[in-house]
Amino acid sequence: QNIPCSIVWEISMTNADKPPITPQDVYQRLQHLQNYVTPNMGVLLTDAPLFIQKVQLLEPLLAPQQQKINFVIGTDTMIRLLNPKYYHNSQTEMIQVLQSMKQQNIQFVVGARLQQPPKQQPQPKQQSQSSSSSKKEELLETGQEQLDLLPNELQDLFLLLKDFRVDRSSSEIRAQQDKKKE
Repeated sequence: QNIPCSIVWEISMTNADKPPITPQDVYQRLQHLQNYVTPNMGVLLTDAPLFIQKVQLLEPLLAPQQQKINFVIGTDTMIRLLNPKYYHNSQTEMIQVLQSMKQQNIQFVVGARLQQPPKQQPQPKQQSQSSSSSKKEELLETGQEQLDLLPNELQDLFLLLKDFRVDRSSSEIRAQQDKKKE
């Protein structure tokens, strides 16, 4: 059966780096999504922690006129997606998986994120304004550095939205919403 909607929110019950989410967490996430889901959207629960697994699950569900899957992710997820750790520690396997996804017409739309600065010693007060503003720019993670490390033919898998950013992870947003409920 085809997916009857053009936008699908995917919630994976498992994560490559974290324990599986509990049924209560799934319920809370679904409740939260009610604020965003419109009639042309759907929600898909999967057990697919890796993007190649998500593609393998979604591709057979596409309607014939749907020839492309766009994943909307943050820079932090892009960095993990490009980490050979998730491909049996093999850069070659990672490149092969990305090539396969490109052949399947997959694209990743990537929002920038302001990175948390490392804990530093207090700076002297004489620091000039220009050096302080350049420090802030250094903390904006767009994913361009990671993209530049890929072979040229794979770079168009990623559309970097350098002017769009959400500076909090989904985990931080959910934690803040939970506090508001208390």
